[in-house]
Amino acid sequence: MRYLKSQFIVNHKKKKQLMKKSKSIPIVFDMDIAGDCSNVGALATMHRLCDNGEARLLAVTACYDAPFIGGCVDGINAYYGHTVPVGILHGAPATERVVFAEQLCREYPGRYPMGAAVPDAVEVVRRALAAEEDGSVTFLVVGCLATAAALLDSMPDDASPLCGRDLAAVKIARTVVMGGRFPTFGDPTPAEFNIRANIRAAQHFTREWPGDAIFSGFEIGWRILTLGDFTLHGPRDNPARRAYELLGTTEKGRYSWDLTAALEAVRPGAYFDLHEAGRITVDDEGHTFWMPEEGGRQTYLLPKTPLDDIAALLNALVWPGEGK
Repeated sequence: MRYLKSQFIVNHKKKKQLMKKSKSIPIVFDMDIAGDCSNVGALATMHRLCDNGEARLLAVTACYDAPFIGGCVDGINAYYGHTVPVGILHGAPATERVVFAEQLCREYPGRYPMGAAVPDAVEVVRRALAAEEDGSVTFLVVGCLATAAALLDSMPDDASPLCGRDLAAVKIARTVVMGGRFPTFGDPTPAEFNIRANIRAAQHFTREWPGDAIFSGFEIGWRILTLGDFTLHGPRDNPARRAYELLGTTEKGRYSWDLTAALEAVRPGAYFDLHEAGRITVDDEGHTFWMPEEGGRQTYLLPKTPLDDIAALLNALVWPGEGK
């Protein structure tokens, strides 16, 4: 496979060098926390990376609106000892793919018990971005792109005099999205769930997002199984283990879609290559395509590190001291 150079790649390498010099990468994390436990695995991964001093979690938001989602997120954050702003996207459809979030909200109480008012996701994101240095934040999205699309359309407020598009352009260094499906392995490319869940938001994002956007496609995480042993033998009070347990994860583990995106967000370029930058397009059925575009700033991950090595790394991050 031939990897083509572009100005995006050159700029991406410069950003990686700058990130290495900084103590930690500020992260705004938007997720769906609904139908698959991979999002909880990704949140657990992010907390461990914060513990390592590699990341600093500014906010965790959810792209759906339901009475238990904010509490679920906040309870997980509290378990890992990180109190951060939490928000849900008010007015967004309540996801129908509820497997574990309501149960975790009850089992891991935080600031937002069942039915409590939770701040709006866009307000939380805007406030988090406004407080950071220009060009410093990584925006991680592991659900549908509704929050990102709403951020684009947001108006100036007491957090920032900038509209959403300008605020994103000024504050966000790079955006990593778990979404889409690309023909890296020669597979057919049916519409991926996170894109299909809100096609209009995905189309709005890919057309209008003002900065670098890197997609971790379905085909990446699908080949990396993690946390099987953790589900069976990890700490019984751990909410990540509980989420995987409730989903019925076996000893073989679960697909690592969201975890790979979290890894790329904090350790850019360490485990994956990038396809040539251009434009990601989304059709009306949710299929994703890469298109060449002069000066394009959207791309997707390609394999580099052996997938078994990435699986072992993720297992060790989520469950440090395994077997001890």
